[in-house]
Amino acid sequence: MLSITAAVEAALGLDWIAVKQRFNMDPADEDATTCATDTIWKYRYAHMTWNLNSVASCTNQQLFEVAVHEYVHVMMGPLKDRILPDEPWVVDLEEFVTETIARSILGLLELA
Repeated sequence: MLSITAAVEAALGLDWIAVKQRFNMDPADEDATTCATDTIWKYRYAHMTWNLNSVASCTNQQLFEVAVHEYVHVMMGPLKDRILPDEPWVVDLEEFVTETIARSILGLLELA
């Protein structure tokens, strides 16, 4: 996991932010999240918590894609924490926008 997140950071030029990787062993079920990200954006810091039970069922490519998605969450931290209200429709909208940006980044990385 650490080599994958390091590769994503390098590909996206994210050496300006400190991201600590954490790991847990929560039960893997259909609702399990592979990774959850919390940001402390004003200090350019974040931590990602990877669910190793979920990680174990993913390919390296899938993990790379999840990592890109999570790094988009990191970059959007100020919007989520300060600008957008904490309402269910906003959570859905943020997830949609995050995934859309992540897919665009992944497409650009394929062209490089």
